[in-house]
Amino acid sequence: MTPWTLEKYLVSFWVSLSDNSNYITGSLGAHLSSIPISGVNCAILPFVPQILNPQSNILNSKSNWQCVVDTFYASGAELYLTIGNFNPDSTSDTAYVGGGFIDGAHYYIDDVSVIDIGWVGIEETGDSPHIHIFPNPSTGTITVDGEPANKGKRYLEIYDVLGNKILTTVLVNKETQINLLQSGLRSRIYFYNIKSEGNVAKSGKLILSTE
Repeated sequence: MTPWTLEKYLVSFWVSLSDNSNYITGSLGAHLSSIPISGVNCAILPFVPQILNPQSNILNSKSNWQCVVDTFYASGAELYLTIGNFNPDSTSDTAYVGGGFIDGAHYYIDDVSVIDIGWVGIEETGDSPHIHIFPNPSTGTITVDGEPANKGKRYLEIYDVLGNKILTTVLVNKETQINLLQSGLRSRIYFYNIKSEGNVAKSGKLILSTE
């Protein structure tokens, strides 16, 4: 079955490293299954997670929450979600941070969501590869850099996961800074469109993490 015949979902969860942990890991993920999965005596779970934390997302905060987010195509039989590290120690992305007494990486998990995003693509799309939004994830302020090919009037639209438009901003300069917090946005996953003369020049996801 080809991917475009399947329903696409966005899975996200927020993690915070426990104060007692001496190590961090970037190898967190999630596995969706039709039946519950389990292990014995902390053995490695022999499953391949559909959701993987990117290596660039360093999960090292003991005082804030950080988002792990990815997408997958559902087969239709998924009923259970298991979150954790599915890799053995030899292939886990780890680092020593100290400050605790547990020689491991223990994380608190909160705000888990599985959202049907069949209505919109989540990967960055559009015909203007020179347009960038950074930083993403953002802690409050983003910069939109670059111009579309036709260099017409540009504006940024931001939507929530239900498709409701919650912000429209005109992009006056080649590089425009936008304070998302002043616009009333909170720590969430959003979608954006950058339009030029009414046409979508670029679209994708935007993560706001302020906690």
